[in-house]
Amino acid sequence: MGKKQFLLIFLGIILIVATAFICRYMYQSYKIDAHQDDIIFDIMRIADAAYKYRVEQGQTQDGVALYTGFEIPQNYNFTSNALYQVSISDDGEVITIKGLSQLVVGASIYAHFDRQLNFLAATEEGERHILSPIGSDRESFFFWEGW
Repeated sequence: MGKKQFLLIFLGIILIVATAFICRYMYQSYKIDAHQDDIIFDIMRIADAAYKYRVEQGQTQDGVALYTGFEIPQNYNFTSNALYQVSISDDGEVITIKGLSQLVVGASIYAHFDRQLNFLAATEEGERHILSPIGSDRESFFFWEGW
């Protein structure tokens, strides 16, 4: 074999190895993005269940509609995507739903919702601001930890 043939074989091997690494990286990246989307979808389903609970409470308790007493339905509590937790503000008007990832250790996604199921951004001073969905992406509404 000549030098040109060795060079072509060597370049071919480098190209195949580089392609394999790039494909693996892209697969992992898309896998994590899909996993995040699944957790967000589950959070929205839990938020929907919480909203229905709040509306039912308002109909049965003299029009006082709060999230107080809401518990995650059993079929949403622990999925293949995440373990979910709910915390409710002291006044019962804000619910925070958090999903602890099963795929990425220590990673979680959470969101705050008000009485009308609007997304909220909580500030350090404890103020609440409704987030507008117009011109925003998912990173505006959900809080990310450990990704």
